[in-house]
Amino acid sequence: MANRFRFAGLTARNTLLANLWQVFRIGLQFAYLVLVARLLGAEGYGVFSGVVALSVSLSPLVGVGFGTILIKEVSRSPENFGAFWAKALRALIVSAPVMAGGAMLLSWRLFSRGKYDSLVLLIVAAEFFAMPLISLVSVAYQANERVGRTMFNHVQMNLFRFMAVLILSLQEKVSLAVFAWMYLASTVLAAALSYFQVCRDLGRPTWSEAAIRGRLREGFGFSLSIVAACAGSEIDKALLLRMGTERETGNYSLASRVITAATMPLLGYLLAIVPKLFRRGEQGGAAAATLARKLMLPVLVYGVLAGTATYFFAPILLLVFGSGFSDALPLVRLLIPIPFLMGVSQIGLNVLSATDRQRLRVLIETASVLGNIMLNLLFIPQIGARGAVFAMLASQTMLAILPVLLVLFQGRGTRERVVDE
Repeated sequence: MANRFRFAGLTARNTLLANLWQVFRIGLQFAYLVLVARLLGAEGYGVFSGVVALSVSLSPLVGVGFGTILIKEVSRSPENFGAFWAKALRALIVSAPVMAGGAMLLSWRLFSRGKYDSLVLLIVAAEFFAMPLISLVSVAYQANERVGRTMFNHVQMNLFRFMAVLILSLQEKVSLAVFAWMYLASTVLAAALSYFQVCRDLGRPTWSEAAIRGRLREGFGFSLSIVAACAGSEIDKALLLRMGTERETGNYSLASRVITAATMPLLGYLLAIVPKLFRRGEQGGAAAATLARKLMLPVLVYGVLAGTATYFFAPILLLVFGSGFSDALPLVRLLIPIPFLMGVSQIGLNVLSATDRQRLRVLIETASVLGNIMLNLLFIPQIGARGAVFAMLASQTMLAILPVLLVLFQGRGTRERVVDE
């Protein structure tokens, strides 16, 4: 009983801290989004979002999944932090140049070569070298159940980017190239500060124990899972830029960012429960499934509240972002189910990871991403941005249903075995 109350108290405290920082982060991101949208316009924002989407879809391959291994091992044995922090850093250093080169080659295939080359190069530098370090620092804090610091790390990065855009907004006219340079500089500064802070707070890496060869296969499985999640929510923007228009991409990207902002308060809750799921996973799949079922109710409640609020407040978009983004309003309303679907899917998928069924998780997520891409290729040429919306809803629904069915089936099977015994 005491352990149950301690678990609930720690989860509640971590969720509260994370959501307090999330409120600040959402405010920063909203202000940043307004400034960027007005600075670049629908077409410029569409180009920027499409290129960023391609990078964000692939950048989780940097680090080869050792961030998740860090959470897994340190949440169970905190004294191993130095060793696994070093392993994660080494994996990042080794993989970043390779993955960045691959992203550049893919961009030449997806976009017209020469059209966005300089922009792609600067964004790839930010997303494949600096941003993975920021993400790694966040999971280092998460592994030690300091979720408030996890979220503060992202707030800090958002603050650097906001300050960069604020400086640019004072200029009369800003090109995409200048904007991309400031985007890179602010991300690099945030990454350097984040690294200093985690070494100060949690300890320095133990480089003598930094060998990664023995865990590469496991780590790669985790990284594929994260790539699938990112690609599922981002690759549509790159495809829309390729097959649609820059203006359509700008409106759809804005609608997607608004829905992402509506999902963020739920992220604090999800970050707080992941280490608990890994620990419960040590007791077996049934124990993790039982915990997961209890964790679903807050996701359901939040999904309903966030969807209702988003529907009624969406018209404010036209006042804030300007008439150039008028087509974003109906897209926002179509995307309202996304926060609920993402919350459900993340709980179910993390149960699979916590119970050493990472291969099954990757299979489900890969199927969802491939379905998303195929639907985008089918619908975007026919109905433009609405096709991207329908593809997103369909793939996220599948991603929510399949893991939950597995969790429920496992729990039911366990109860039947207990009755038989």
